[in-house]
Amino acid sequence: MLHLFSKVYLELDDKIELNLDRVVIGTNGVAMANDLTGLTQGKLVDYSTTFPESFIDLITKIKVHTDASNKKLVVYADKDNYKKFIVTWFKTILPNLDVTTFNKIIELTVFKERVINNTQLQSVSSLNMTQLW
Repeated sequence: MLHLFSKVYLELDDKIELNLDRVVIGTNGVAMANDLTGLTQGKLVDYSTTFPESFIDLITKIKVHTDASNKKLVVYADKDNYKKFIVTWFKTILPNLDVTTFNKIIELTVFKERVINNTQLQSVSSLNMTQLW
């Protein structure tokens, strides 16, 4: 899970938590059935099967929602849209970013996610970082 800002996170859409406020982009980006809307605690803020044409409008909509609700929001994206989102996000917040630095940021982000998601890590054992990488 990549922390974007405030209480907003980016996650792959392998599993979608319906009890969190969310934006869904990609193959699962469809409206929920009316019967399910009342059963979930989270709100579907926005959804789309394709990457949004106006990225800034989407981020603005998310920011307005999280400011009003003060709740955690997760942007779920399929694999292709996840990559597009990360690239667009870094290009937006770091307009002078060069390719070398961008690649290093992506490597560190992937590395961090692997470390966090590795369930076999034990606090009492030593960790070979090269092997993990």
